Amino acid sequence: YHYIQNEMGQHKKGDYDPWNTLVANFKQYLMTQGEYERYESTINSLSLKAMSISLYRYSNSMPFWKARKEIKRIFKYYSHNYDFNNINEDALDKSTIGILTFARMNLFLIIYIASKIRDYRQK
Repeated sequence: YHYIQNEMGQHKKGDYDPWNTLVANFKQYLMTQGEYERYESTINSLSLKAMSISLYRYSNSMPFWKARKEIKRIFKYYSHNYDFNNINEDALDKSTIGILTFARMNLFLIIYIASKIRDYRQK
């Protein structure tokens, strides 16, 4: 937690999808250790949070039509590689679960607008 929150943390890196590599490495490590099934819902929850961060960053860095294309691509990638039907909802905030709901319904404009509002409120 402290690494994430400090000035050199992952959240400060400029990449659009800073957590993808970390989540993929966790998943691969657990698979090689034979422990993936035990932690699958946790990894899926972490990947959902990573996807949400990525969607937020795309939404706040480009016009809607470009962001929409990237949001769809990111959602497709994460949905293909992680099972969002098997998540630990207790480990996630309500906004992350809401993003998943909107993405499943292809309501990318709502995700885009919500990201813009959140960014505006934080300034």
